Amino acid sequence: MSELTDFLNFLVSSFIGKDEYQLSQSENNGVVNYQLQVKPEKAGLIIGRQGRTIKAIRRLLQIKASQEKLHVYLQVNSPNDQDQSAQEEKTTSQGEVEQLSKSEEKVKELAELVSDSDNQ
Repeated sequence: MSELTDFLNFLVSSFIGKDEYQLSQSENNGVVNYQLQVKPEKAGLIIGRQGRTIKAIRRLLQIKASQEKLHVYLQVNSPNDQDQSAQEEKTTSQGEVEQLSKSEEKVKELAELVSDSDNQ
């Protein structure tokens, strides 16, 4: 393992423990891509409030990588990320439909008010 990988393992295990994640990496032309797979119940600990923790981890990783003349990217995944994305899309679509229906009702009400005031 490289010093960069050891450093990332140290950071992540400090937050969630050694057995709570899997780390994979690929390197191509001085660019290192890390995929961090975490258990759903631990994802919040890695991400932190408003993403502050993961931003700090990424920044420290970038500093360490720059010392080695590398560029680094870190992606955090949870096993149910795809399920959550599908659920969020469904919720958003349903919310948009409901909002559209409410908007249509308001437009009809306003049109009736305008029509009534024109008739008087």
